[in-house]
Amino acid sequence: MKNIILTFRKLQKNKTTNFLGIGGLVVGLVCVMYIFLWVTDEMSYDRFHANGDKIFAVHAYLEGGTDKVTFNGCPPMVGPTLKEEFPEVANSCRYSPAYYQTLATYGEKRVMQRMAFSDFSFFDIFSFPFIYGGTGEEGVKNKIVLTQTASEQLFGSGNPVGKVVRMDNRADMTVVGIIEDIPHNSSLMFESMAPVQSEIFSENPNYLTTWYNNAFWTYGLLNNAEGYAKVSSGITKRIQKDIPESTNYLRTYRFEDRYLYEQNNIRNVKIFLLIGFLVLLTAILNFINLTTARSVKQAKETGLRKAIGAGRFSLIRLVYNDIAITCMIAFLLALLISRLGLPVFNQVVGKNVEFSILFGIIPLCSLLGIYLITVILSGSYPAF
Repeated sequence: MKNIILTFRKLQKNKTTNFLGIGGLVVGLVCVMYIFLWVTDEMSYDRFHANGDKIFAVHAYLEGGTDKVTFNGCPPMVGPTLKEEFPEVANSCRYSPAYYQTLATYGEKRVMQRMAFSDFSFFDIFSFPFIYGGTGEEGVKNKIVLTQTASEQLFGSGNPVGKVVRMDNRADMTVVGIIEDIPHNSSLMFESMAPVQSEIFSENPNYLTTWYNNAFWTYGLLNNAEGYAKVSSGITKRIQKDIPESTNYLRTYRFEDRYLYEQNNIRNVKIFLLIGFLVLLTAILNFINLTTARSVKQAKETGLRKAIGAGRFSLIRLVYNDIAITCMIAFLLALLISRLGLPVFNQVVGKNVEFSILFGIIPLCSLLGIYLITVILSGSYPAF
């Protein structure tokens, strides 16, 4: 407490200079925290699934032409084949994304929803928790799973399992389950999910038994993460077993790497990390100038302390106590401003970042590291 009071007294002596120095550090820290929030959110994409380290994706690519053509999906037979031919694979599913909105009708309610299709083993592979019901009975084609918000738009609050909703004015679908709303940091986004076997998806009975169509995003769940290498190497030329002349090959990647590495969003993350580092370095250098200038003015005080017997270590500790308290004030102000301005930040960047992500182990350790670096560098010249 004595050191805190002494620091505040020193800050009051040159209010304008100290205000500008601390203000510059606060502005820099606010910028760094917003960059840190954005980066943390980007790094969290698809990382919330319980079996994330065991989930992999399969996609196709064409060779033989002038250019290699890559697809997001692969033939529909790949999904069942994964589970049948690879003992390392515990489960698999085919998934058709919600490319378009579909009209959902219940009584007088008419709502447009993003509707996806998949094998319902999808919910055994990915962590989308059920609030009501589940995946329904095996063999039932016209069933549907809704997100909580989509359910409330049609049925209001409560359990709608068993109710029938008409989709696209083409098929009546029985609600079998309600899942929690999908997190914003998921690359799999939908509001309703129906089986790929349902009549609303395709009326062609052979649509799911071909090796020609690259329309299905395909995922597998490993028994153990170590089995990935064997599956990855063994699946490459699987299409050629049935169609020897095919130039369509298969490739796998870990699902957790989809957003950052397969879609190359890691490039943006690296750029913003560099920007954040430069902004932080600029703020620290500006603050070092403040502490250096202040230490020159305190030379008389330092001399008097030495004259009455103060040792080198005690003087260094005194300088660092002063700077640590000042930096802590700046950090607390930066945290407060960042929290208050977060809604505006989310609106600008088009995200739904929550401030609570700063209180995880890794973010807290990172912030502590930034604080210590700021204190050590800022106090290095006047202390030593």
